[in-house]
Amino acid sequence: MAKYRRLSTFLSSIRHPNPQPNTQPIRPLTLAGVALLVYAALRVLFDGLAWRYPIELLSHFQLQYFQISGALSLGLGLELVRRRWRRDRSVWLLWVACLVVVLWSGAQLLPYQAVGDRPSLATFSSTPNASTLRVMVANVTYDNPERQLVAQVVQQEDPDLVLFVEVDQGWVADLTAALGDRLPYQFQSPGSDLAMFSKQPLTDPSGDTLGSRDTSLFATIQFAGTPIHVIGVHPPLPIYPRLFQRRNLKLEGLHTAILQTPDPLMVIGDLNVTPWSPYFKRLHRGTHLQDARRGVGVLPTYPSPTAYGGWITQVGHLVQIPIDHCLVSPELQVRQIYTVSGMNSDHKSLVCDLIYVALAP
Repeated sequence: MAKYRRLSTFLSSIRHPNPQPNTQPIRPLTLAGVALLVYAALRVLFDGLAWRYPIELLSHFQLQYFQISGALSLGLGLELVRRRWRRDRSVWLLWVACLVVVLWSGAQLLPYQAVGDRPSLATFSSTPNASTLRVMVANVTYDNPERQLVAQVVQQEDPDLVLFVEVDQGWVADLTAALGDRLPYQFQSPGSDLAMFSKQPLTDPSGDTLGSRDTSLFATIQFAGTPIHVIGVHPPLPIYPRLFQRRNLKLEGLHTAILQTPDPLMVIGDLNVTPWSPYFKRLHRGTHLQDARRGVGVLPTYPSPTAYGGWITQVGHLVQIPIDHCLVSPELQVRQIYTVSGMNSDHKSLVCDLIYVALAP
């Protein structure tokens, strides 16, 4: 009987454990080691492996990483305060790991926060021959039935140049009928889902695949007596490996086209890449163009809720990312940049007011 009592006691202890909290002292070197390990993991993930599919897709959600890790850091910090900073190893280590993620993602977001380093409007107003150019990037979505709504938003914003994305000939015909009096000059290249609408004549408009199947648009507009070169681009959405490769080939071709095109120059479009992707960083660092968002805000554009996209687009605002872009050469300074909703598209439109400032020779 004693044998069975001992066995019963043992099984009872397994079923009803009474664990003691892990309150062993945490040494500063241990916390530093955890921080270094988390930092190294982030570097490997987002710098080393981010060139590969599908790891690269994870690099686009820095804003969400910052928000989630920030909330966790706050919650864990309050828990440590509640415990009067008792050295519960698991809570301490998780808190340090979250803080590292906050600092990492915060460093990625910092260049896109308003820091007051942009020239003031007064500076531009006092600059001789300074003029303003309003540019709009509008991905209207092929299946969007609200074409009149799209035209109304464009009329309200009154841009000088619009790049419509995801349009076919039917879209172009309807937009021309609705906007032809305001934007009388249009161009769409065969094989392209892009269309340029402009108040000023489009000089030498052309299409080029840039080494990929998708046609990009090239044109020149006269503004303030100066020819401004425009490139409109829409690489594929990289949700599959083959589309991932096509998008990257398009960005490589765009890099070459930028280097071969004289200034002033702007690149606009839905690039299907965020500023934190290594492919965007390579494009940005390898050219002289500046991201119009820098120093203003992240300004996410996709996905945006629509009336026809189902529940996915309704909750998509939780993971919105900035994939619609305006990149400009040094002569084109940014007065303001913002996003516009109301087109029933799964993209917000991007509106950018540019000031042309002639650079000293």
